[in-house]
Amino acid sequence: MRSFFTALVTTLIIPFSGLLGIAHAAELNTPALQTFLDPSADYVCFVTNLNRKVIKADIELIASNGSVVAARSVALTPDGTGGILVEGTEALSARCRVTGTFPKNKVLVNMTLRDGQTAVTLVAVTGR
Repeated sequence: MRSFFTALVTTLIIPFSGLLGIAHAAELNTPALQTFLDPSADYVCFVTNLNRKVIKADIELIASNGSVVAARSVALTPDGTGGILVEGTEALSARCRVTGTFPKNKVLVNMTLRDGQTAVTLVAVTGR
């Protein structure tokens, strides 16, 4: 009887539990970055798919007051990267939010604040 129960768990429950983890909606956020009153600073938000399947991700740049400064939906192939660039924004502080139906540990989110004149990265943060 015990071996029957073990076989049942092994063949039915364990494989099914792996499928449940894939179907969850995910949200990843970066910490907010500040432009320090530099109107030429650009916000760049990158998303990289580490999954073996194509995923759809919704990328938003959110200002400190909660308004959406920019938004874009992307389909990312395995190892593909997509993102949004907001040049010379009025938002003095913003964060990147990425949502979609994918395993959180299979997506990297990176937000960069760069000098709008030289495109040099001033600071970069990773989302969680």
